[in-house]
Amino acid sequence: MKLFIDILTNKTIEVFFSLFPLLIIFVLFQFIKLKLPKAQFIIVLRGLFLTYAGLVLFFSGVDIGFIYMGNHIGQTLGQLTYNWILIPIGFMLGFVVTFAEPAIQVLIIEVEKVSAGSINRKIMLYFLSFGVAVAVALSMFRMINNISLWYFILPGYLIILILMWFVSPIFVSIAYDSGGVVTGPMIATFLLSLFVGSSTVISGSNPMTDAFGMIAMVAMVPILSILILGFLYNRAEAKMEKEIRNIKEKEEKKTGVISDFELIVVITNKEHVKHIVDVTKKADVKKEVINFENYVGLSEERKMSDIPTELQKEMILVLVESGKSKKVLKKIQKEMYFNNIDNSVAFILDSKNIDDICNMYNAMKEKR
Repeated sequence: MKLFIDILTNKTIEVFFSLFPLLIIFVLFQFIKLKLPKAQFIIVLRGLFLTYAGLVLFFSGVDIGFIYMGNHIGQTLGQLTYNWILIPIGFMLGFVVTFAEPAIQVLIIEVEKVSAGSINRKIMLYFLSFGVAVAVALSMFRMINNISLWYFILPGYLIILILMWFVSPIFVSIAYDSGGVVTGPMIATFLLSLFVGSSTVISGSNPMTDAFGMIAMVAMVPILSILILGFLYNRAEAKMEKEIRNIKEKEEKKTGVISDFELIVVITNKEHVKHIVDVTKKADVKKEVINFENYVGLSEERKMSDIPTELQKEMILVLVESGKSKKVLKKIQKEMYFNNIDNSVAFILDSKNIDDICNMYNAMKEKR
């Protein structure tokens, strides 16, 4: 009991001095620049207090339980004659620990906000978890077989540098942020102590190179997994652009006139989708020059499975000839205004600039 009280007291002081500068900066900006309403100011202070309490309890638990438990499990498994079992166990632990990592939860939520939902948080979480799991399993394999870290790090970063040329800049930024975030408190405490315990009993293993080499692997492999995700997203975007081009070619063949098309994008709540669809269909435009796609009702063979489920139910795309697009847009906006359809946006987008959908929607959310 005395040990617990001593550790709790030390962590209370350490976390206080870590968060106190942040509190001072926030209060100064509140009176100088932010000037948040009183209710919102209290909410932020309450959040800081909960963060403080949570960190004290977490770090106390790490010192009392996580480190000792991880070290003991590592030593026990490392002494087995079939210590290869550390590889699948490391894979499983890497996956579940990443799921529980608080910093990763914050990252995926913020990425989904910035990308306006185009980068689904669940998909990103699974890719990150799988990447960490592979990194931990490879580190276990390397430790058991006494393989140099260079055989993994050098090829890994070479592949990363190559993939960077084939993905959009936003995924490059997310990938490198992910590499830093995944080495958070859960992985740096439990898994690191597990590796230290294992490496102390495995013949020829060195805790300094094998245990801390795991951190280098965990920081690298998630970068690779997110870049692979970005590559898959690029393919999905190319597929969408190809479908738009095919629609345009069909219309040109049908009418014999080469015309430019614009994309009307409507992003609305799920309950308003059907109403907006009906309004769009009744717009005063010739049937030949309007092509409607609603990702709720498409058949399975035509549904673009790469688009996140949440986005399918909230996005309506209307491909209209350039001269008629403003008329259709006004009809939609008028209907949205008079029927009090809140949290919705409709705008015209050139069919070649599909990527701007995310930026426009995010800008709208920032203004609210």
